[in-house]
Amino acid sequence: MSIPEELRSPDPQNRKQALQKLTLEPATPDLLAAIEHMAAHDPDPELRAAALDALDSSRLRALRTQRLMKLSGSEQKFILQELDTWQKQGLIGEDLANSLRSRYRVALKPAVPLVSQAEQPVPPTPASALQTDSTSTPIAPAASREPRPSLAQTLLSETSIKTFLYLGAFFVIAAAVILAALVETLRLPILSLAALSFGGTALAVKKRLPQPSFVLFIVFSFILPINAGVFSDLVGLEGQVLAAYWTFVLLVSAGIWGFATWFYNSRFFSLTMLGGFLCSAGFIPAILSSDPIAEASLLTIQLANLLGLAGVLLLTRKKGRPFGMPAFLLGQIFSAVIVAGLFVTGPANFFDLYVDGNSTGAVWLTMSAAWFVTAIFYIASNQLIAFPLFPWFATAALMPVMFIAQQGFEFSRQSWALAIGWTIWATILTLLSETAYRIGRLQELQGRIQSINLPLALAGIALFLVGGVWGVSNSASWGFALLATAAVVLSLAHIIRPRGWVWLPALVSGLFAYFNFFDLPFFPDLENYPLYQITPLIILLLLPDLILRPEWNKNPAWFYPLRGLGVLMALAGLFVMLVIGFLSDPTQSAVCAMILAGFSLLYALRYQQPILGYIPGALFALELTYMLNSFAFPFTFTALSLLALLYYGLGWALHRILHSEGWSITSRWSGLALAFALVIAALVLENSFEGWLIGIFGILFMAEARRHPKIETVAPALFALGYSLVLFENNVSQIFTYLFGMSILWLSANYAYSKSLPNRPLARLTQITAVLLLVLSAAFLLGSTDPTGSLFWMGLALSIFLLLHALLYRQAWLGYAFTIFLALSALTMSRIWFEPAWLWVLTPLAIIYFAIGLALKNGWSNTFRFSGLGLAALTALCAPFALQSGAGWFVAVLGLLWLAETWLNKQSWAEGGFYLTGLFALGMLLKQYDLLSLSYFFFGMALFLLGFDLIFGLNFKRNPLLSTSARVLGGAAATISMLACPPDGIQAGEVLVSLALTVFFALYAALRRQPVLGYIPAGLLAVSTLFALNWLEQSTWLWPLILLAVAYSLASLALGLLAAPSWSRVLRISGVALGTLTGLSAPFEGSGVAAAIPVAIAASLWAVEAFRRRNVWLGFPTNGLYLMSYFMLLTSLEVTQAQFYSIGAALLGLLMHYLLTRAGSDKGAFVTGLVSQLVLLGTTYIQMVANEQLGYFAALFFQALAVLVYGLVVRSRSLVGVPVAMLVLGVSTVMLFILRGLSTVILIGCTGIVMILVATLAVVLRERLAQVGERLSGWRA
Repeated sequence: MSIPEELRSPDPQNRKQALQKLTLEPATPDLLAAIEHMAAHDPDPELRAAALDALDSSRLRALRTQRLMKLSGSEQKFILQELDTWQKQGLIGEDLANSLRSRYRVALKPAVPLVSQAEQPVPPTPASALQTDSTSTPIAPAASREPRPSLAQTLLSETSIKTFLYLGAFFVIAAAVILAALVETLRLPILSLAALSFGGTALAVKKRLPQPSFVLFIVFSFILPINAGVFSDLVGLEGQVLAAYWTFVLLVSAGIWGFATWFYNSRFFSLTMLGGFLCSAGFIPAILSSDPIAEASLLTIQLANLLGLAGVLLLTRKKGRPFGMPAFLLGQIFSAVIVAGLFVTGPANFFDLYVDGNSTGAVWLTMSAAWFVTAIFYIASNQLIAFPLFPWFATAALMPVMFIAQQGFEFSRQSWALAIGWTIWATILTLLSETAYRIGRLQELQGRIQSINLPLALAGIALFLVGGVWGVSNSASWGFALLATAAVVLSLAHIIRPRGWVWLPALVSGLFAYFNFFDLPFFPDLENYPLYQITPLIILLLLPDLILRPEWNKNPAWFYPLRGLGVLMALAGLFVMLVIGFLSDPTQSAVCAMILAGFSLLYALRYQQPILGYIPGALFALELTYMLNSFAFPFTFTALSLLALLYYGLGWALHRILHSEGWSITSRWSGLALAFALVIAALVLENSFEGWLIGIFGILFMAEARRHPKIETVAPALFALGYSLVLFENNVSQIFTYLFGMSILWLSANYAYSKSLPNRPLARLTQITAVLLLVLSAAFLLGSTDPTGSLFWMGLALSIFLLLHALLYRQAWLGYAFTIFLALSALTMSRIWFEPAWLWVLTPLAIIYFAIGLALKNGWSNTFRFSGLGLAALTALCAPFALQSGAGWFVAVLGLLWLAETWLNKQSWAEGGFYLTGLFALGMLLKQYDLLSLSYFFFGMALFLLGFDLIFGLNFKRNPLLSTSARVLGGAAATISMLACPPDGIQAGEVLVSLALTVFFALYAALRRQPVLGYIPAGLLAVSTLFALNWLEQSTWLWPLILLAVAYSLASLALGLLAAPSWSRVLRISGVALGTLTGLSAPFEGSGVAAAIPVAIAASLWAVEAFRRRNVWLGFPTNGLYLMSYFMLLTSLEVTQAQFYSIGAALLGLLMHYLLTRAGSDKGAFVTGLVSQLVLLGTTYIQMVANEQLGYFAALFFQALAVLVYGLVVRSRSLVGVPVAMLVLGVSTVMLFILRGLSTVILIGCTGIVMILVATLAVVLRERLAQVGERLSGWRA
């Protein structure tokens, strides 16, 4: 780099003048480098800043942009982020960082605006137009945006060039394939010449243009196999010669691609090289045989794939792992395809062998070899690049090798031979696993070979299982021999290297061999004595623990499988014991239960584990049950109950006398568990004294609850169950009698617990259960279909009990249960003695409750007052079903209770109850006097809710949620009242309802002093006008509504003069909205040309509003309505030519574009201008294509020129680019009409060549094209 002498002057002023002079000279790389060096290293800070500014000049910017074209936008952003990090870490200074940022940010900077903000006035935006305050507000600086690539960089980036290159190459190759398949004449010379041209050009331009050279070589290399296919068709090669020919061609192609891999340093060509080599291997079986089998091709391809791993290893060592990884992954994909092919051919071969009987041994041996080579491939892949699944894939491929090979010979296909083959192969895999483990421990192979020992060991275990099952299915002798072999081999493997997961299948194999031993021919039949087989096995599995007594966690690989299988066999023996003991042979079950009970007791005592004592306790109970059943003893339930009491008493004695807490807990809980089991049995079986015994069990659980309070709910449940069983034994059928006693017992137990247990974690559950029982009692008391006097007296007794219960607890809220059951008892009494007049009973009771609540001053006041309100609400809800007349007045009286609560106690929440009961009373009274309809009901509802909303709001503080809900529901009721009018037919009543609502809402808005509510009466007045027109049978509505909209606008002017701006705004917006809706409904009136005038008036209202606000955005609805009026006028005059419509729409759109441009809204102007010109030019183009008339082309030509001139005047890119594009599209369309017979092949090929040439030209002339893009970047959108 040569720095000019002027910039080396020691005087800063001389250097500054030299810099100003040099920036006016033509830009050269040396000048650019000198100024960048000055910006980074000049000692004067002012000169460094001036040099940075000079780098942004238009002369140097294009040169700097061209220099960065090879970097994508993401790469430039990454460099900029690294520069920020280096500066923060102090690695580079601020001046050097700014210079480097300027170097890499130039292509991402936005274009400099042509007019500065000081020279161009800023028009008002829509937001600023709404501001009425004249005071100025400081404007915060705009946040910096992320730099975006310029237009030139986007068009000339590496991504765009690569897209053109590769897409062009695809087109050329596709054209070559089509030419080879369809065109007969001259295709070989043409393809040969094309291949030589592309190949020679690729080698010639390698140094100058590496990327185009790479694409050209791709085209050359892919045309060669196509050319070879054409040659084979012309010569007529067939059979084995054709296979040898294609093997040679693909090997040569693979060699060429291998050369390209080195020449271009390309991973793509490494993939094609491997693919060609593998495909060539697939033709080898066709060379050796005229009728090759598919399995042979799969085998040769997999062998070639295995050899290909050597090439991958070479690439990895020479170029690194990232370079060789794609070829490695391609080999894995080929291997997956081969495995899928083997999975497909395997079932087909089995079908041919066992159904058709025409399969040959060579097929099976070849397929077995293919699976074996696949396993070797995955092992080699794991050696090359370790992957956790490769050892598992290799093992999975090895598993079926022996089985598939055995299918090739008739003697080895026999069932016993297959079973032996599975076992032998399992033994081999187990030996290979141990060998791999030993070899993998070597220093050189550590971590690679050792990883396969686990999959091989698991595969051996699985195949031992398959062989054993296969042998058992053949005969018991073979099954015993093979299972015993598996047990021995796996046991030896476990002894060599202890592993629990190996010892477990060895034990399982021995277990099955043990059971098969009893099925051998020389052994007596023990089929009816399974427990005599299982019991010794359980003792045998658990005997080492009993004899050796090791530490529980010592040698887990040896003892855990023994214990696990012992437990599983014990569970299986228990299941068999239960089945046999109750169904066929209780004596066998009793004997085995006694033996196992004694053994388990010795086991528990040996380990001093009281928790194991539950097992002998349960087994002793089973042994007693089976023994009594074998002697047909009639009092088994009683005997077992005594045993449960004995267990519990023994536990109490152990605790009190021997102070052995562990064994005491075991004994007590064994008794409780037995008692619980007897309770379940009592529900299924009928036994004497079961109810009283269950009550005694409840006493045991209540006593135990003092030590374990978490079982407190069991005792009251047993009391209730015992009480129910006693009633059932005495043939009591009334359900309420059961619930009556159960509720009292449960509540009494809960009270007893509250006094005796200091800690009650389940107190809530006990209380919830009592509440559920009371709820069920209330439900059955209320739902009884035939009430009797006894039912009433039991309900009254339960009410008195609940009152005493609340007084004992001294909790006033418990009194709600008393008031509820007293009300239910009163209802039951009325149903017995005063059937149709229950309202005369419940209404006074509700009043009495409320009066007592008002009289009392303590906590009971709320209880009785709220009970009265609740009873009033429920009575009001049920009043419509009462048989007596005047029910609506009862509901009105009950509603007064809610009003009294709201007014006297200032309880705002009671307002909701008053609203609900009032609405109920309103509906029932309207129905009583035959006035009930949707319109009248919701009209009354709206007046009721909103009227009392005003009254309550003026007197006391209210609940915001209720007040809001009342207003929302009142408004919704008014809406429904209006919507309910049209289906019933508009009559004078509906008109009066709408007018009344209009007046009411006008007063409501005035009294609340909320102008925003004025929109409601404004809208209702318009609806009332429509109702009146419908009632008068008038079919036109446009002129009355548009006049009403104009009246709203004029009234808003009057209110504005009277200093009521808020009300004026409401009327003004109401007028504009009503005018818009009226204009939008104009097409539905069907009044012809006259219908267009109200639409124009509505547009004028928008125009007045737009001028008043000085808001250009309001021009959109204005122009839209004017356009609608224009279209309606054209439609009424029966104008069908599309040009009249498109020209009008385009003119209004371009007018909006001009206004938005003046307002400074670039995005809005872009969208509006784009849509307008597309509507204009697109309509003309569609008509030209549809009619094929040159007159429309002339119209398109002049319209595009007009838009183009307008775009040049306003300097808009979209208004210049789109017309030019439409002109090119129109000319191209006309040319295509003329050149319809052009061949598709030539078109595709030429297109691809043109794209490659354009991309190459872009690489060569990137600098000049960047300057053109830089000039266009200053234009508007």
